[in-house]
This record gives sequence, C-alpha cells and structure tokens, in this order.
Amino acid sequence: MAQHTITDSQKNQIKGALALMLTVTETIREAGASGVPCGHLYAVLMAQGCSLEQYQMIERTALNTKLVEKRSDCLYWIGPIIGGGAR
Repeated sequence: MAQHTITDSQKNQIKGALALMLTVTETIREAGASGVPCGHLYAVLMAQGCSLEQYQMIERTALNTKLVEKRSDCLYWIGPIIGGGAR
C-alpha cells in the first residue's frame, strides 16, 4: 500500500476545515430549539468569504454527521446534549 505525504499547507487546510465544521455545529447546538435559519448562517459565512457551493458542502457535511437535521429552512441539533443524555 502506497503512503501519501501530506504537506504543511494541506494539514493547515484540513485543520481549518475541521475548525469551521466545529464552529458551525456548535452554533447549531447552542441555538437549541430555535434552530439556525440556513439563510442567516449562509450570510455570516458569506461575509467571511464563503461561496454558495462551499456553504452547501458545509451544510451537507453537518447533516451527514446525523447530529444535525434540516426542517423547513432551519438547521437543528439532534445530537447528544452536553452534560445530559441523547435527545
């Protein structure tokens, strides 16, 4: 099996992507029962240079974790509650 070498630049990109996903999912979790409107989340990320395609990838990734679900046009945390049991 061939080994792949990851450059420092690639490591930094991976770290940045993971940090962004953690921030997004924590924001959704902290919103509680109110959820996070998708348009608001996109507007915040767009102001930081995020494209629509990048936002859609972030949303898909969050949904694929099965910790977040989308109802209407809002994202809701459905994962475990910190300090408590599962929802």
